[in-house]
Amino acid sequence: MTLISLRRLRDTLRPYISSESEYRLRRVLYRCMPLVDGSKERITIVHACTWKTGSQWVRLILSDPRIYRATGCMPYVAAHLHCDSSMISNFQAEQRVFLLAAYDEPQRISEICGSDAVEVFFVIRDPRALLISWYDSTRFTHVPTEGVLLHRDAMRGMTDTEAFFYCADRFVEEFSPLFNGWLAALDGNKIVHFEELTGSDGVALWHKLLVSLGLQIPKETLENVLATYSVAKLAKPVAKGEVDKYAARGRRSWPSHLSPADIEHVEQKLEKWILGFGYE
Repeated sequence: MTLISLRRLRDTLRPYISSESEYRLRRVLYRCMPLVDGSKERITIVHACTWKTGSQWVRLILSDPRIYRATGCMPYVAAHLHCDSSMISNFQAEQRVFLLAAYDEPQRISEICGSDAVEVFFVIRDPRALLISWYDSTRFTHVPTEGVLLHRDAMRGMTDTEAFFYCADRFVEEFSPLFNGWLAALDGNKIVHFEELTGSDGVALWHKLLVSLGLQIPKETLENVLATYSVAKLAKPVAKGEVDKYAARGRRSWPSHLSPADIEHVEQKLEKWILGFGYE
């Protein structure tokens, strides 16, 4: 089966099967594909991240069949392992493997991988942009999950500024374990800025990152894969008043209803992470 046929099959089946089933099928089909270089040493590579850092975009790139043929790394999605712990043993048994979209602290990733021989890269985004995006989606645009509805009920009757301060406090509570865990694990792990990954030098950054992870992917192959999932293609219309994270390359402006004093107050809550992750 050709790579084009695989992608067409994926696109045809995607509306009708779950993401977990899709990845099970991917792995079955990938095992039938010849590798560009069959002599591959054992390797486990983890794509760790926070929410709202293009995690599904990175997942699509690294699970593309062309990347598999070049690296021999089987793609597993962290959420699937969380939902079905029986899959963890299969994941750990793979000779070469990606763990994708892992919204986990370093200790949890170590438990899942069961080995110290792991290469990890953590994708972060400016905490200020993350907060603004989280506020917009939590208050206005996200599908009404149980957690979202809880926050929306709490914000009912608040002014815009009061609601933003409420979300800032909840954001700190929800994100701080992940942020603090990765700040404590900066040594030995690769920190990648989402803004740079999607920027004008994105191809060069991707190449540098993959080489640092021990992966040798032909430049032409990488360029073709990135063109398939280009940010321009992923950017999409969004709700009024919101900016798509891909179109904005991760950058967001403070809501107009906040005063300079309000912004300074909120930035103080985030200062440790702004500085710690290299966002001056």
